[in-house]
Amino acid sequence: MEFLKDVLRKLKPGPGEVKSMKAFVKKLLEVAGEVCSVYGAKPMLCGSVAKGTWIKPEVDLFLLFPASLPEEKLEDYGLRAGKEIIKEVGGRYHISYSEHPYVRGVVKFGERSYSLDVVPCYDLPPGKVKSSVDRTPHHARFVIERIKGLEDEVRLLKAFCEAAGCYGAEPRVGGFSGYLCELLVIKYGKFLSVVENASSWKPGTVITLTGPPVKKFRSPLVFVDPVDPKRNVAAAVSETGFFKFVKACNLFLSDPSERFFYPEPPVPYTMFDVKKAVKSRGTRIYIIRFPRPEGQEDAVYLQMKKCVSRLKRILEREGFELVGAEFWLGPECAIFLEAGRWQLPAVKTVVGPSIYSGHAEEFLTGSGAGRFVVMDGKWVGEYRRERRLLMDYLTWIFSRSSEELVKLGIPKKVAVAIASGCEVTSGSDAVRTVSKLPPEFGSFLREYFERDLNPVVK
Repeated sequence: MEFLKDVLRKLKPGPGEVKSMKAFVKKLLEVAGEVCSVYGAKPMLCGSVAKGTWIKPEVDLFLLFPASLPEEKLEDYGLRAGKEIIKEVGGRYHISYSEHPYVRGVVKFGERSYSLDVVPCYDLPPGKVKSSVDRTPHHARFVIERIKGLEDEVRLLKAFCEAAGCYGAEPRVGGFSGYLCELLVIKYGKFLSVVENASSWKPGTVITLTGPPVKKFRSPLVFVDPVDPKRNVAAAVSETGFFKFVKACNLFLSDPSERFFYPEPPVPYTMFDVKKAVKSRGTRIYIIRFPRPEGQEDAVYLQMKKCVSRLKRILEREGFELVGAEFWLGPECAIFLEAGRWQLPAVKTVVGPSIYSGHAEEFLTGSGAGRFVVMDGKWVGEYRRERRLLMDYLTWIFSRSSEELVKLGIPKKVAVAIASGCEVTSGSDAVRTVSKLPPEFGSFLREYFERDLNPVVK
């Protein structure tokens, strides 16, 4: 596959970029060494730059503190040192958050700009780490010792995953981390070997480098961490991310080309596209718009995911049928619902106890039903519905106060955002709402309506 050489030429940093990166890293480590000596820490370059697998100018610097340092001082010293380091190399910074706060910055060095994360962690043995960041230096050492000569294979795999929409371990992506890509290449030797093996993966596939797993994992993909056998490196890979990758592998093997590394950007759905899709499916759509909740990207994403999951359960428990329930997260939020059944009968029935049960009287007197009948030896109560239309039910839910929404199971920050101002539209009004949202929402809708995760090439 000669075209892979052309792909690599476009992906791989050129000689000038490599030279500039080496100069920047040298300066960074010099500055970090001086700053860290004041705080009793040791600087260590981690991430793809340290391993030689980098594509973008993104640098990860870890500050390793002694295990005896209290956690509050680790945070204090780590942030202070991180700020000083970025200032000393001429950058701008802000505080970001993962398991612990860290310093993120942008540095202009020579003619180039670099993204720089400065992350404090404890210097601990692999089996005694206190958090995932403490494990990262061990990951870096493991890969550095084994990746020589395979760096370009990793670059190909990262770009392939990126194009398939499954590169990145953050919740929004649910895909393959850089470390997982590196381990896969170490395991199989070449990008093509990874693709060939992955094309036949089934959910629950287990991969190891150093022996059988020491515990059971329940994930679509399991890659036992060679640094910590109790951990699954692929834990962040979602069901969707897994099948996106497996399908991309099968499609690539059936018709390999550069398009698997440089796909055309999706054309956003227009009002006309949405109307046509909904008509062909015989469904009805609903869009709920509200301000973006406060918080970091990952935290907001997980809260929105929980919100939609809870909303889906509430609506289906009432008897509505949802074909799909998803959300879009941009400058604002939008929950997108596609319903197959959006109007319910005026009455609903609840099956009670057996007519011979000692609890029958309690059901007959305390359930509040309008009338009772006997079916298959059981009492059945008949109730009048307050709201028959899905639109009416959604309007009722999304007009609640934040406190009432929380009681319904909506995460607090999402509830606050909804209560601050919310618009619910359905049918043709929802179609018109598409034009009021950014083009990225139209791309989200294209992905929703056209997604097909079947890994079997037809």
